[in-house]
Amino acid sequence: MTTTLLIDADILIHQTAASCEQIICWDQAEDIWSVTADAREAKQRVDCDVRWYKDHLNADKVILCFTAPDNFRNDVAEYYKSNRKGQRKPTIFPELRRYCLDAYRCRVIDRLEADDVMGILSTSRSIKGTKIIVSEDKDLLQIPGYVYRPSEGEVRKITKREADRWFLTQTLTGDSTDGYPGLPGCGPKTAEKILEVGCWDEVVQAYEKKGLGEDEAVRQAQLARILRTTEYNLKTKKLKLWTPERKKV
Repeated sequence: MTTTLLIDADILIHQTAASCEQIICWDQAEDIWSVTADAREAKQRVDCDVRWYKDHLNADKVILCFTAPDNFRNDVAEYYKSNRKGQRKPTIFPELRRYCLDAYRCRVIDRLEADDVMGILSTSRSIKGTKIIVSEDKDLLQIPGYVYRPSEGEVRKITKREADRWFLTQTLTGDSTDGYPGLPGCGPKTAEKILEVGCWDEVVQAYEKKGLGEDEAVRQAQLARILRTTEYNLKTKKLKLWTPERKKV
Protein backbone atom coordinates (compact mmCIF):
# COMPACT_ATOMS: atom_id res chain seq x y z
CA MET A 1 0.00 0.00 0.00
CA THR A 2 1.35 3.41 -0.98
CA THR A 3 1.75 6.33 1.41
CA THR A 4 1.27 9.90 0.18
CA LEU A 5 2.33 12.98 2.13
CA LEU A 6 0.15 16.08 1.87
CA ILE A 7 2.56 18.83 2.88
CA ASP A 8 1.48 22.29 4.00
CA ALA A 9 3.63 24.16 1.51
CA ASP A 10 2.52 27.59 2.75
CA ILE A 11 4.19 26.99 6.10
CA LEU A 12 7.16 25.17 4.59
CA ILE A 13 8.22 27.90 2.20
CA HIS A 14 7.31 30.78 4.51
CA GLN A 15 9.55 29.43 7.27
CA THR A 16 12.32 28.61 4.81
CA ALA A 17 12.19 31.97 3.07
CA ALA A 18 12.20 33.83 6.40
CA SER A 19 15.13 31.82 7.74
CA CYS A 20 17.22 32.69 4.70
CA GLU A 21 16.78 36.45 5.07
CA GLN A 22 19.63 38.68 6.16
CA ILE A 23 19.34 42.30 7.25
CA ILE A 24 22.21 44.49 6.08
CA CYS A 25 23.07 47.96 7.35
CA TRP A 26 24.77 49.84 4.51
CA ASP A 27 25.22 53.15 6.25
CA GLN A 28 24.58 53.43 9.97
CA ALA A 29 24.99 57.19 9.96
CA GLU A 30 22.35 57.59 7.23
CA ASP A 31 20.28 54.71 8.66
CA ILE A 32 20.18 52.81 5.36
CA TRP A 33 19.17 49.16 5.65
CA SER A 34 18.10 46.41 3.26
CA VAL A 35 16.92 42.81 3.37
CA THR A 36 18.51 40.16 1.20
CA ALA A 37 18.07 36.42 0.82
CA ASP A 38 19.81 33.57 -0.98
CA ALA A 39 17.14 31.89 -3.14
CA ARG A 40 19.48 29.04 -4.09
CA GLU A 41 20.05 28.18 -0.44
CA ALA A 42 16.30 28.37 0.24
CA LYS A 43 15.51 25.96 -2.60
CA GLN A 44 18.10 23.50 -1.33
CA ARG A 45 16.58 23.68 2.16
CA VAL A 46 13.11 22.97 0.78
CA ASP A 47 14.49 19.99 -1.14
CA CYS A 48 16.16 18.67 2.01
CA ASP A 49 13.02 19.11 4.10
CA VAL A 50 10.78 17.38 1.58
CA ARG A 51 13.27 14.53 1.23
CA TRP A 52 13.53 14.21 5.02
CA TYR A 53 9.76 14.04 5.48
CA LYS A 54 9.50 11.44 2.75
CA ASP A 55 12.24 9.25 4.24
CA HIS A 56 11.21 9.76 7.87
CA LEU A 57 7.58 8.84 7.21
CA ASN A 58 8.39 6.07 4.71
CA ALA A 59 6.30 7.75 2.04
CA ASP A 60 6.11 6.87 -1.64
CA LYS A 61 4.67 10.15 -2.94
CA VAL A 62 4.58 13.81 -1.95
CA ILE A 63 2.07 16.52 -2.82
CA LEU A 64 2.76 20.14 -1.86
CA CYS A 65 -0.47 22.00 -1.08
CA PHE A 66 -0.74 25.77 -1.58
CA THR A 67 -3.31 28.48 -0.87
CA ALA A 68 -5.03 30.12 -3.85
CA PRO A 69 -5.06 33.95 -4.15
CA ASP A 70 -8.81 34.29 -3.46
CA ASN A 71 -10.53 32.93 -0.36
CA PHE A 72 -14.17 31.85 -0.15
CA ARG A 73 -14.21 32.72 3.57
CA ASN A 74 -14.10 36.41 2.70
CA ASP A 75 -17.58 35.94 1.27
CA VAL A 76 -18.68 34.53 4.64
CA ALA A 77 -17.13 37.41 6.60
CA GLU A 78 -15.20 40.31 5.09
CA TYR A 79 -13.01 40.57 8.18
CA TYR A 80 -11.54 37.08 7.78
CA LYS A 81 -7.73 37.45 7.92
CA SER A 82 -8.06 41.21 7.52
CA ASN A 83 -5.58 41.48 10.40
CA ARG A 84 -2.88 40.25 8.02
CA LYS A 85 -3.30 43.02 5.47
CA GLY A 86 -0.13 45.01 5.02
CA GLN A 87 2.09 42.32 6.54
CA ARG A 88 5.23 41.70 4.51
CA LYS A 89 5.95 38.21 3.26
CA PRO A 90 9.60 37.09 3.22
CA THR A 91 11.47 38.57 0.26
CA ILE A 92 11.89 35.36 -1.74
CA PHE A 93 8.52 33.83 -0.87
CA PRO A 94 7.13 34.30 -4.43
CA GLU A 95 10.29 32.88 -6.04
CA LEU A 96 10.29 29.88 -3.69
CA ARG A 97 6.62 29.24 -4.45
CA ARG A 98 7.32 29.33 -8.20
CA TYR A 99 10.19 26.91 -7.73
CA CYS A 100 8.03 24.41 -5.84
CA LEU A 101 5.23 24.61 -8.42
CA ASP A 102 7.76 23.71 -11.13
CA ALA A 103 9.79 21.12 -9.21
CA TYR A 104 7.12 19.15 -7.34
CA ARG A 105 3.69 17.70 -7.68
CA CYS A 106 1.51 20.45 -6.22
CA ARG A 107 -2.16 21.21 -5.72
CA VAL A 108 -3.75 24.64 -5.72
CA ILE A 109 -7.55 24.86 -5.79
CA ASP A 110 -9.31 28.12 -6.63
CA ARG A 111 -10.65 30.02 -3.59
CA LEU A 112 -9.34 27.44 -1.13
CA GLU A 113 -6.56 27.54 1.44
CA ALA A 114 -3.82 24.93 1.68
CA ASP A 115 -5.58 23.56 4.79
CA ASP A 116 -8.71 22.91 2.72
CA VAL A 117 -6.71 21.24 -0.06
CA MET A 118 -5.09 18.88 2.46
CA GLY A 119 -8.41 18.22 4.18
CA ILE A 120 -10.18 17.39 0.91
CA LEU A 121 -7.41 15.16 -0.47
CA SER A 122 -6.94 13.39 2.86
CA THR A 123 -10.62 12.41 3.05
CA SER A 124 -11.04 11.74 -0.67
CA ARG A 125 -10.79 8.42 -2.48
CA SER A 126 -9.04 10.14 -5.38
CA ILE A 127 -5.70 9.22 -3.80
CA LYS A 128 -5.25 5.55 -3.02
CA GLY A 129 -3.47 4.17 0.03
CA THR A 130 -2.50 5.96 3.22
CA LYS A 131 -2.45 9.76 3.31
CA ILE A 132 -0.56 11.74 5.95
CA ILE A 133 -1.03 15.47 6.41
CA VAL A 134 2.24 17.21 7.28
CA SER A 135 1.55 20.53 8.99
CA GLU A 136 2.19 22.31 12.25
CA ASP A 137 -1.18 24.06 11.97
CA LYS A 138 -3.57 22.89 14.69
CA ASP A 139 -6.51 23.51 12.33
CA LEU A 140 -5.68 20.23 10.60
CA LEU A 141 -6.65 18.33 13.74
CA GLN A 142 -10.18 18.82 12.38
CA ILE A 143 -9.49 16.25 9.70
CA PRO A 144 -10.05 12.57 10.48
CA GLY A 145 -7.06 10.51 9.41
CA TYR A 146 -3.30 10.78 9.88
CA VAL A 147 -1.56 14.02 10.80
CA TYR A 148 2.15 14.64 11.39
CA ARG A 149 3.04 17.78 13.32
CA PRO A 150 6.85 18.30 13.22
CA SER A 151 6.89 19.70 16.77
CA GLU A 152 5.34 16.46 18.07
CA GLY A 153 7.63 14.20 16.06
CA GLU A 154 5.15 11.41 15.47
CA VAL A 155 2.16 10.60 13.29
CA ARG A 156 -1.14 10.98 15.10
CA LYS A 157 -4.32 9.20 14.06
CA ILE A 158 -7.33 11.49 14.41
CA THR A 159 -10.70 9.76 14.77
CA LYS A 160 -13.81 11.32 13.26
CA ARG A 161 -15.14 11.99 16.76
CA GLU A 162 -11.92 13.79 17.76
CA ALA A 163 -11.91 15.77 14.50
CA ASP A 164 -15.54 16.84 14.89
CA ARG A 165 -15.00 17.89 18.48
CA TRP A 166 -11.95 19.98 17.58
CA PHE A 167 -14.00 21.70 14.87
CA LEU A 168 -16.67 22.62 17.44
CA THR A 169 -13.94 23.78 19.83
CA GLN A 170 -12.52 26.15 17.23
CA THR A 171 -16.00 27.41 16.41
CA LEU A 172 -16.22 28.47 20.05
CA THR A 173 -12.68 29.78 20.62
CA GLY A 174 -12.16 31.44 17.24
CA ASP A 175 -8.65 32.09 15.95
CA SER A 176 -6.91 35.44 16.38
CA THR A 177 -4.29 34.43 13.81
CA ASP A 178 -6.99 33.99 11.16
CA GLY A 179 -8.92 36.99 12.41
CA TYR A 180 -12.28 35.49 13.39
CA PRO A 181 -13.54 35.87 16.97
CA GLY A 182 -15.62 32.80 17.72
CA LEU A 183 -17.70 33.14 20.88
CA PRO A 184 -16.68 36.30 22.78
CA GLY A 185 -14.70 35.51 25.92
CA CYS A 186 -14.44 31.78 25.19
CA GLY A 187 -11.03 30.15 25.54
CA PRO A 188 -10.06 26.47 25.32
CA LYS A 189 -10.99 25.67 28.92
CA THR A 190 -14.42 27.29 28.61
CA ALA A 191 -15.00 25.49 25.32
CA GLU A 192 -14.18 22.19 26.99
CA LYS A 193 -16.79 22.87 29.68
CA ILE A 194 -19.40 23.83 27.10
CA LEU A 195 -18.85 20.68 25.03
CA GLU A 196 -19.96 18.16 27.62
CA VAL A 197 -21.32 15.87 24.92
CA GLY A 198 -19.62 17.46 21.94
CA CYS A 199 -22.62 18.39 19.83
CA TRP A 200 -23.79 21.38 17.80
CA ASP A 201 -26.68 22.18 20.13
CA GLU A 202 -24.18 22.95 22.91
CA VAL A 203 -22.45 25.46 20.65
CA VAL A 204 -25.74 27.16 19.75
CA GLN A 205 -26.80 27.38 23.40
CA ALA A 206 -23.47 29.02 24.29
CA TYR A 207 -23.90 31.62 21.54
CA GLU A 208 -27.49 32.32 22.59
CA LYS A 209 -26.38 32.93 26.18
CA LYS A 210 -24.13 35.68 24.84
CA GLY A 211 -27.05 37.26 22.99
CA LEU A 212 -25.99 35.81 19.65
CA GLY A 213 -28.14 33.53 17.55
CA GLU A 214 -27.47 30.34 15.62
CA ASP A 215 -26.81 32.32 12.45
CA GLU A 216 -23.69 33.81 14.04
CA ALA A 217 -22.64 30.41 15.34
CA VAL A 218 -22.95 29.00 11.81
CA ARG A 219 -20.93 31.92 10.40
CA GLN A 220 -18.09 31.27 12.84
CA ALA A 221 -18.29 27.55 12.09
CA GLN A 222 -17.97 28.18 8.36
CA LEU A 223 -14.87 30.29 9.01
CA ALA A 224 -13.37 27.65 11.27
CA ARG A 225 -14.25 24.63 9.16
CA ILE A 226 -11.47 22.93 7.21
CA LEU A 227 -13.14 21.38 4.19
CA ARG A 228 -13.50 17.64 3.73
CA THR A 229 -14.32 15.76 0.56
CA THR A 230 -18.05 15.88 1.39
CA GLU A 231 -17.91 19.67 1.13
CA TYR A 232 -15.98 20.04 -2.11
CA ASN A 233 -16.42 18.14 -5.37
CA LEU A 234 -13.03 17.81 -7.06
CA LYS A 235 -14.64 17.07 -10.45
CA THR A 236 -17.23 19.85 -10.57
CA LYS A 237 -15.22 22.21 -8.33
CA LYS A 238 -18.40 22.94 -6.43
CA LEU A 239 -18.06 24.11 -2.83
CA LYS A 240 -20.66 23.32 -0.19
CA LEU A 241 -20.50 25.50 2.91
CA TRP A 242 -20.82 23.61 6.17
CA THR A 243 -24.29 23.68 7.75
CA PRO A 244 -25.50 21.78 10.84
CA GLU A 245 -27.30 18.52 10.28
CA ARG A 246 -30.95 18.68 11.18
CA LYS A 247 -32.53 15.75 12.96
CA LYS A 248 -35.25 14.11 10.94
CA VAL A 249 -38.66 14.28 12.58
